Amino acid sequence: MRITDIVFKYHGRGKNDIEFTPHDADETADPKYYGFATPDGAFMIMKDTGGTAFRYYLGETTYEASWIARASLTYDYIYNL
Repeated sequence: MRITDIVFKYHGRGKNDIEFTPHDADETADPKYYGFATPDGAFMIMKDTGGTAFRYYLGETTYEASWIARASLTYDYIYNL
């Protein structure tokens, strides 16, 4: 998944594109969750709310702790993050 980092939130130099690599998936129930991370430590958890809507949580530290707590995180549209 490629996202353009226009405000340099995730890195201060280089190109504006950052690439999130898939790391985890929880497809056992609804909602489903998918975890993505960058080599620099930024990460995103995507919440699939039934196949018709997706919400996102973005972070820069503690991916593992956030993945464990994924059901209790606050998700929003990607453009609001």
